[in-house]
Amino acid sequence: MKYIQRIDLLQEAADMAEVRKLPGLECHPLKGGRKGQFGITLQGRWRLIYSLRGNKASIIRVEEVSKHYGD
Repeated sequence: MKYIQRIDLLQEAADMAEVRKLPGLECHPLKGGRKGQFGITLQGRWRLIYSLRGNKASIIRVEEVSKHYGD
């Protein structure tokens, strides 16, 4: 499953700067009601929304796996 692969990548990364450099993830901070959360691409328009504590992705809370923009 793609989301499990993405979680593994997040946990193995040294810090969020490393995650942002990984090709194809499109890691980005979210805005509005999701401020403080991040999104990464799973496949197509599907994304994994997660939060973390500090700059290290060792403590992750998966907020949602959803189709981007709900379409």
